[in-house]
Amino acid sequence: MLKKLYLPLLIILCCLGGPTFAQITPDGILFQAVARDANGNAAAGRNIYAKVSILKETATGTVVYAESFKVMSSDDGIFTLIIGKGTRTAGVNGLTSIVWNDALYFVNIKIAIEPTIPIPGWSADTEYQDMGTSQLWSVPYALFTSRASVADSAMSISTIVPGSKGGTGVNNAGKTITLGQNLTFKGTGDITITTT
Repeated sequence: MLKKLYLPLLIILCCLGGPTFAQITPDGILFQAVARDANGNAAAGRNIYAKVSILKETATGTVVYAESFKVMSSDDGIFTLIIGKGTRTAGVNGLTSIVWNDALYFVNIKIAIEPTIPIPGWSADTEYQDMGTSQLWSVPYALFTSRASVADSAMSISTIVPGSKGGTGVNNAGKTITLGQNLTFKGTGDITITTT
């Protein structure tokens, strides 16, 4: 029976949300950790149960999103979660539904390690150990950029955009570009336009 669990490695690597102009980015937070038993041994090849909660404003604040996972650890006891891709248990529909610019947000993680030898009556629900709560910093707030009003308005520009706003300030409607000879652009991915 495990008396205490150790989680010495905690990495929140990446959080991006929603589509951008040129690519689609995943809406999840990569989390990796090493699960160890009470003797400090890696919990290798074990089922790891996890509960993840996103809390608003403080480390003990309101749960705005919660989910659960069941994953397998590696031979070194490393397990990986993609926060936002688990089984939703409470709160909004997903990470992109959180209003990230509204407040500070925190993440709390609890895990339970299934024993290697079956124990009658063992249940993850009674064995969860709280691994702590940490504030989320800048990268998760990128989820808000997928809903930025500037990006939405840029898709429906109907007037000439002045140079001071990043445009050309020139109305090219009905104009034609005429080349008297070939046009070559040199650099990465050279392009040559041949006219006839």
